[in-house]
Amino acid sequence: MIKTRLYWIIIKKLCNLNFSIGLLLCIAVFSMFGTFIEQDQPIAYYQANYPLQPAKFTFLNWQIIDYLGINHVYSNRIFFGPSGCVFLYSNSLYFHNPVTLVKVLQAVEVFFMRVNFYKKKDHYSHSQYISLINWISLLILKKYHVFHKGKAVYGYKGLLGRISPIFVHFSLILTLVGPLLGTSTGFSLQEVVPSGEFFHFQNFITAGNFSKTLERIIIKADDFFVTYNEDRSIEQFFAKLFLFNDDYEKILDQIVSVNHPIKYRGLTIYQTDWQINALRICLGPNRIIEKTLQSSSVRDTKQGIWLCQLSLGREQKVVIVISTFDGFLSIYDDRGNLIIKTRYGQWNVVHGVPLLVKEVMFSTGLQIKVDPGIPVVYTGFGILMFNVVLSYISYSQIWVSINSCDLHVGGQTNRAYLLFEDELEQILSKYILLSGTID
Repeated sequence: MIKTRLYWIIIKKLCNLNFSIGLLLCIAVFSMFGTFIEQDQPIAYYQANYPLQPAKFTFLNWQIIDYLGINHVYSNRIFFGPSGCVFLYSNSLYFHNPVTLVKVLQAVEVFFMRVNFYKKKDHYSHSQYISLINWISLLILKKYHVFHKGKAVYGYKGLLGRISPIFVHFSLILTLVGPLLGTSTGFSLQEVVPSGEFFHFQNFITAGNFSKTLERIIIKADDFFVTYNEDRSIEQFFAKLFLFNDDYEKILDQIVSVNHPIKYRGLTIYQTDWQINALRICLGPNRIIEKTLQSSSVRDTKQGIWLCQLSLGREQKVVIVISTFDGFLSIYDDRGNLIIKTRYGQWNVVHGVPLLVKEVMFSTGLQIKVDPGIPVVYTGFGILMFNVVLSYISYSQIWVSINSCDLHVGGQTNRAYLLFEDELEQILSKYILLSGTID
């Protein structure tokens, strides 16, 4: 008995609207931190961007961020605590409040058992000719669902507007279950992949307790290319990724860029960064070297260039400059004078040395994520938005009963009261007109 009372006390507390609104505000505050503080980055990132002596009007430093766990808000207990309470709130409404459809059936049953019991009597009339058939017809014309038994008629419409809160609670449950599912069964990793190289899933950033990778997948990055803006600044960097199974059988090849990730069986591959690493150069037929490229920019422009210095002898040095990725490059002497403009894969003799730039070596930064909770969250928000529209539908009820020669009419609605009063008056006027005509 005590356990039962305690159970219902807890249920009533969870059903308190003010309590649930407070929890939602807490969730909103935590989510706000997740929007302007980068999530799931290495601790060195926060030490560099949030020093111990923060900027003016800023109270956050990397120690506070790490202590509160707001560098991984959506997997933090501080976030899941209020989310779990809202989840219990949404579920408790089903236990504490009877389902609306059951309420409707109970209202109909009570009405037919006690047709003289009304709290609202919007119209009372005497008539020598009282016809419930006319009432049924008029209610049906107004799109009411009508029940008739004996000397009583009951009609309602707009039931979707009445039951939409149930689906709102269901959508809240889905929206809260989504992050929990993603945290417990998803994972995230980052890789920097040079052109032509294969890589496996290794550098995991986060991984849920119940997460598991797909069957062994091997990824190769190749075919790098660039598009430009009108001012010759780089607009977008592209790379072609090849996905293989553990037998090195190709299962997918697709181009990835910053705004166009690759999706495969719940796996999403994002391009987060790109870099031009080095040149592979042939000096004569038997010597191949790699020279690291340094990035720079043309003065007063946004155009980027990449260059490296190459020694061809004790006193002979040249600078190789790449300004575009259309296959051309320029070679300058150490005084800045242009020696030759050539192409990749083309032999040239520079200061008596045969020289060929074989290829430009690129790399791309990839973030690979599996988050099964995302479709669940999107579904929850979709149901929520749809039911916000449904909630504006008025739920209206009309009762009619005959007691001796008296006609009792009652009605109520949950919104648009003036429109409902006008509609009820129209029905009554038409009924009186029909009754007078028959009489």
